[in-house]
Order: sequence, then structure tokens, then C-alpha cells
Amino acid sequence: PWQTALSDKGLHFDMANSNLLNFTKLAKRRIDLIHSEKGAGIYLMQTEPDLLADVEWKMEIESKYTYLALLKTHPQKDVLLHAFNQGLHSMRVDGSYQKIIAAAGLDGAP
Repeated sequence: PWQTALSDKGLHFDMANSNLLNFTKLAKRRIDLIHSEKGAGIYLMQTEPDLLADVEWKMEIESKYTYLALLKTHPQKDVLLHAFNQGLHSMRVDGSYQKIIAAAGLDGAP
């Protein structure tokens, strides 16, 4: 499996239950690499002073969709969904969506 492939290359890894633990180990050079969603990693490094590390984002391993979830029985679910979609559309049209993505240091998103 992938653990053996990493070990054979002389890379150090250690499983952790959270991004915070993974980035802490990476910042302290206890491990050589981690798997993390880029936005979450950037946020952690900006909000946790101990995590300021020279991180190089190498490649996108997988891409996941993010969903807005609403309770089926919420009396205003249709209104809320429409308002969300309308707001997102207006942000894309006026460029504020891309400004937020750029300010967060993230790649362009659909």
C-alpha cells in the first residue's frame, strides 16, 4: 500500500486524526508530507502561529464537491436556497467571489 511506498522512499509519515495535528507535525519537521485540503491548510497556517512553515503545495490528489445542506422540512428551505443561489451568482458577476478566492490564496474555483 501507499505507506510502504512512502517508507521505501525514505519519507516519514504518521497518521493523525486532524489537519491541526498533521500541520503541527509538518511544522516541527516530524513528518515530510501530509494530505490536506488546501484551503483548510492555509487557514490553519494563518490562524495558528506555531504552524508557520515553508509549505509547498505539490499537487491536487482529488477534487471534492461542497454542498449546501438544508433540512427538508424547514418551512423556508426554498426561499433560503433561492437566496443563496442568487447571492452566489451576484458575487460571481461582480467579481467579489474571485476576490475572496484570491485573498484566501486558493486556486480559481468553478
